[in-house]
Amino acid sequence: MFETGQAFPLTDATVLSSHLRYADRRSDCDFEEHSLLMASSAGATPAARTFRACVIGGTGAIGHALVHDLMMAPRWARVITLGRRTVASVDPTLAPHVTSGRLVEHTIDMSRLDAPESAALFAGCDATFCALGTTRGDAGSSEAFRRVDLEYVTASARASRAAGVPQFSLVSSAGANPKSWFLYPQTKGEAEEAVKALSFVDTAIARPGLLGRGERMRTAEKFANWLMPAIPVETVARALRVNAEAALDKHPETAAAGAGAPAAGGAGSGAAPAVTVLDNTALYKLGAAPAVAVAGSPAGSKAEL
Repeated sequence: MFETGQAFPLTDATVLSSHLRYADRRSDCDFEEHSLLMASSAGATPAARTFRACVIGGTGAIGHALVHDLMMAPRWARVITLGRRTVASVDPTLAPHVTSGRLVEHTIDMSRLDAPESAALFAGCDATFCALGTTRGDAGSSEAFRRVDLEYVTASARASRAAGVPQFSLVSSAGANPKSWFLYPQTKGEAEEAVKALSFVDTAIARPGLLGRGERMRTAEKFANWLMPAIPVETVARALRVNAEAALDKHPETAAAGAGAPAAGGAGSGAAPAVTVLDNTALYKLGAAPAVAVAGSPAGSKAEL
């Protein structure tokens, strides 16, 4: 039987869907009430709608910062992570959130994201944050790099769309261009186009420049940081979260979107889907509030999986 935090083959759609729905029903009222109380104490409108997020790539630099940011944000009642490893396994500070049930973690076979039953993983979520990413050097080959940055990204977006998730946020890169002659920007650009073609109610594409990831900065990034400032991963994470909240508040009708139901405003709904590209300037503006440094940052991760 599938258990949270364990790998599963994604072969029994009925059992998986039933399990996930049971897990999501567990203490839902408690989560909603807790989040509203937190919002009230933080000065937010008590009646503010709360959300559920799915984060894929949560052990990478931006994904890790996203999980922390969402945990600190009162409007996110539940956060689900999908990846080869659980985020809490590399960052024990998140363990209390797992214990409380607010953070639900699933380890999965990434190559099975395109399986029809994988949509059940995203069921009931208001937003998917895709922070998958690696480099050719870390992946070992051009093919392996494209598998992560294009195939897995696209598969996660398709599964999210099939589940009726209305908002999709993608971490891309400055210079992304599907017509580029170079592998990295070309692949990032192709991933952007694939996600946009799915017509979510709202799509956000973050194109950060040099990333400030502390001890996790790659050698080339450390050298480049002497020449230009890096944008902190915490700023990128906060900007994506703030943007998603604003987008979802514009579409209250999406609260009823569920597994297998087309999200309102998507393809076939009659409303034009919104696509927002967030460059460094926009990311700094949205993430302007002081970011809380991510504690327990795991070191040496090669890919944001």
